[in-house]
Amino acid sequence: DALWLNPNKGQWDNRIQYEVKANAGAVFVENDGWTYVFHDAGHDHHEVSSHEHNNGQIKYHAVCSKFLGVNENSIRQETMPSQHYNNYFLGSNPTGWKSNVFSFQQVVYQNYYEGIDYILSTSNRQLEYQFLLAPSANPDLIKRSFKGADQVLIDKNGDLIVKTSLGEVRESKPKAFELSENGRKEIKVEFKLKKGILSFYFPDGYD
Repeated sequence: DALWLNPNKGQWDNRIQYEVKANAGAVFVENDGWTYVFHDAGHDHHEVSSHEHNNGQIKYHAVCSKFLGVNENSIRQETMPSQHYNNYFLGSNPTGWKSNVFSFQQVVYQNYYEGIDYILSTSNRQLEYQFLLAPSANPDLIKRSFKGADQVLIDKNGDLIVKTSLGEVRESKPKAFELSENGRKEIKVEFKLKKGILSFYFPDGYD
């Protein structure tokens, strides 16, 4: 099934901007990052072993990932809207009930860092992000932290692995392209992890 960015119209905590439902939990998008919330109901993760069954209780694990130093007043542009809508009747207070809430498959945060737009997308049936840099922008500004993970590492393939008690999140090795009048040229880029802070490293530099 398709994934959607479900906007917060007042049905959740005001720090949450979007919710993305996943097989074994959800991702809650905030202005400066997102929080993964995993659960073991149904034991969807093959990494969960039998001794983690907790007397019928559902086990949760949350990991918070933040982009550091972002523009708190970044303007959001929502695109690729759904034709369906959701209704939320949460709790007993009708002020928290929201109807006819349409979802989106892409959100652009303009000038998230100086000269850098941040794009969240679910169009490939997974939550993806990318950055669009103006010619004068500095990719070294993009830094990301993690809280709540059991371990964060970069594997031999260059993928980012975020391990939790209920499985792991894998982000594929990054790709970068330079756009010009001559078309699109791929630039070598890697994840860099230093003292728990993730950034991008360009072995051959960039223009």
